[in-house]
Amino acid sequence: METWTKIFVYFLLTLSWFHQGFCSPEPDAREGTCTHSSQIIFLEPPADFSPQFEVSGGYCEYQGKVLFLLRNANKPQGSSWCIPGGRLELGETPLQALVREMKEETGIVLKEESAIYCRSVCVRFPSREFVLHLFRFPFKEAPPSLHLALEENIDYRWVRHEEVAQLPLIPGGKECFCIAFKDKLYPNDLLH
Repeated sequence: METWTKIFVYFLLTLSWFHQGFCSPEPDAREGTCTHSSQIIFLEPPADFSPQFEVSGGYCEYQGKVLFLLRNANKPQGSSWCIPGGRLELGETPLQALVREMKEETGIVLKEESAIYCRSVCVRFPSREFVLHLFRFPFKEAPPSLHLALEENIDYRWVRHEEVAQLPLIPGGKECFCIAFKDKLYPNDLLH
């Protein structure tokens, strides 16, 4: 992606966060702090953070596009777009949970060795707190056709990086996307 395209995507995402009441990712979110009261995603545990569970989420990438799923309207954060993932089961590592969830939700069988760990973030909603482990899975060949578990997600879309800002993502989705793709979205001089 060209430098000016990266700057434009960064601008669109930042503008979208302000419009939706999210905190800007620069510079405070990089340091794990923010003064905006509706912040959901934290890079460091906020005061009194008490996670009830852990979740893994994965960005599948192919030819400059990322896979997003449309949540079933009957699910939490229904009718919004998200990445495949879910809660860790007892004894699972974050990566094992993601491989299992990806197969259950999309039918895609991922190889653990192709995973790129991005980072873990703290997620704080009024009713629950959890740790979210973020991964990327680049596909070198065309990914297999998807078989959605319709009780979870009703549609899917491969989205270009610059189109993500227009999707109605689950709360915190845009921040997580920028965290996972900061090496692809921001020119190096914007990070310093």
